[in-house]
Amino acid sequence: MFHPERSRLSQEQINSFYWEYVSSGGQLNEKTVNESLLFLNNGRMLNSGLEKQKICCRQCERYAGLAGFTLRSEQTQLYAYLRSQMPSPKEEYPDGVYPWRLGDQPLLAEVCLLTGDGESYQRLERHFPHIFNNHSTDKDPSRPGA
Repeated sequence: MFHPERSRLSQEQINSFYWEYVSSGGQLNEKTVNESLLFLNNGRMLNSGLEKQKICCRQCERYAGLAGFTLRSEQTQLYAYLRSQMPSPKEEYPDGVYPWRLGDQPLLAEVCLLTGDGESYQRLERHFPHIFNNHSTDKDPSRPGA
């Protein structure tokens, strides 16, 4: 998996990344993945002064430590960014996995996949196997070959 935070992405690369992400076990919907890639690609940083973001970051860092790895800065930022996403009452959300529907450990697993950190993803999988019990890409009818 390539590292989206290190290069400018074309739409073709974004589409290719999404299917690679899903085939690696990723659950988030395509729109959220695209927004995450843009967040990483643009080098955006969140306001580190917000207490809620600090709590989110400490929580994901704690889970990473329990699984035996240390998060990179962009992973912590992406986790806080995704955790801050909330549904808009004006929009309808089709079935799918959205950040606000995931617990902390599954969202951290998604962050590892989105940042191309397969080793940390595997560590999470070994340390928290219960979060992967319902992980299946075969449930996505829009995926070719599913």
